[in-house]
Amino acid sequence: MNPLGQRDFTKFPPVSSNSSNWIENLPLTLKTPSTHRSRAFSALINKFFQNPQRTPQAVELNAFFVECMFHGETTVLIDVLPQIELLDINFKSANGNLSIALNTLLDALTITLGRNPISKFCLVQQQFRGKDEIHMLFEILSRMPALQSVDIHSCAFDLTPDLGPCARLPLKSLYFGHMKDALPVLEKILLASQLTELHLISLDGSPEQHVSIAEALTKQTTIATLGFKSCKTIEPYFAFLAKQSTIQNLCLYNIPLLDEDCSQLHIALQDKSTLTHLSLRGCWPSLGRGLNSEAPGLAQLLSLESLCDLDLARNFLFAPAAPVLLSLAAHPKLQTLDLDQCNMDDQCIHALASVFEKNEILTCVTLPYLRDECYKPLVGAIQANNTLQSLSNPHLDKLAEMLQAHFPAKHPNYAALVTQVSANFRKRMERDHEDKAALIGGNMRALLAGLRGVGSGAVPSDVAAYAAQFAIRMNGEEAMLMTLPLLNKSAHEEGLKARDRIQRGRPPHEKPDDNMH
Repeated sequence: MNPLGQRDFTKFPPVSSNSSNWIENLPLTLKTPSTHRSRAFSALINKFFQNPQRTPQAVELNAFFVECMFHGETTVLIDVLPQIELLDINFKSANGNLSIALNTLLDALTITLGRNPISKFCLVQQQFRGKDEIHMLFEILSRMPALQSVDIHSCAFDLTPDLGPCARLPLKSLYFGHMKDALPVLEKILLASQLTELHLISLDGSPEQHVSIAEALTKQTTIATLGFKSCKTIEPYFAFLAKQSTIQNLCLYNIPLLDEDCSQLHIALQDKSTLTHLSLRGCWPSLGRGLNSEAPGLAQLLSLESLCDLDLARNFLFAPAAPVLLSLAAHPKLQTLDLDQCNMDDQCIHALASVFEKNEILTCVTLPYLRDECYKPLVGAIQANNTLQSLSNPHLDKLAEMLQAHFPAKHPNYAALVTQVSANFRKRMERDHEDKAALIGGNMRALLAGLRGVGSGAVPSDVAAYAAQFAIRMNGEEAMLMTLPLLNKSAHEEGLKARDRIQRGRPPHEKPDDNMH
């Protein structure tokens, strides 16, 4: 193995030009049987040569690419890399000598001078022996200009005390986890890149190592999505969250959160106007690890005004959680609530019913799978709700597809919920269309009056309505809503009056849509 920076490329031919079919240009040496190739590699080569016009599937292309790496087929990779579409490279399990594979890929990437389409690089169950192989990995990643995502999990690293500097990495998304003693590698990646998405999964390490990772994260200035899954603690990262100004999605999966942790998170996130999605999935997954007492810290956390999407799936939500759910009734922006696979008692179900009755923002709710009688309190609450557009449960929805006409008899309350939400949504759409038609009709009435030099009262309303419908057919509803107010201020005022007359004739709970104009 040549040291990095002293590699001999004179043995390789120049890079070929793009071909209409790269399979036809594979070197004939691949046709020659070889004992050093695996059966799977030989079968794949035969499959390609037997039908060169056939476009390989992504899984076949990945298998071919990885086999070439582990069998040292550098010349093949040099010819193929510039001629294929965007490619995901997925190393799964131990295919052979990792050092040979890394050297082969590094030589091919260097010769092709960045003309490669690799957008995702996944390493699973690989054993990195020593600093040289780790440095080769970083060199490889730095030579992939199209690289967007890297996934490293269940690998083993034989680490030296100091890995030294590494090349700058172009990646934007990193999934890293299920490894022991790998935090120094993670730290190097963080210091060598600017990510927009980072997911850390089941990370072991000392508190001091986690503090070092948190400090490395402070160098990241573009992270929009941050996820932690099955980590024993995330406390060292609270300071990073407090300093981060670009975070949009925070995903905590199977993290054992105490209410004090929720209070700390609230303090760290309370001024983050960019944070719109929060997931606390499986943070209280059983009765013994559920919310067993009042949770003011969690209530504070869920009250963050910037939140639009909230995921509370896979949690035990019993009596202490009822006030937390009830607080969502007044949330000013929350549109999506996921309660899939939650366990809920009667108090929490009634709290959810209050949310349905009072919240005028929520549009999409995923319900937990409960006994059908448990949904009964929600049926009455949903009658007055005019904003929910989707109410679902994955298990029951699949069951409804199977049972079809027999489903309502077996699950009457859930069926009534879904039916009522659909009816409310259709009613809202009809009302919105009626409002828009009235607004456009009022505009047209004033415009027609201006053309005749008379007051708008002299133009019959049915004439204005006909003109509005004609304009909508010709130009579209949204185009007329944008254009007419610009033509004539008095016309827009007349349109608003017409819409208001329509809305005053409706029941009090059917409030007007202020975004209409």
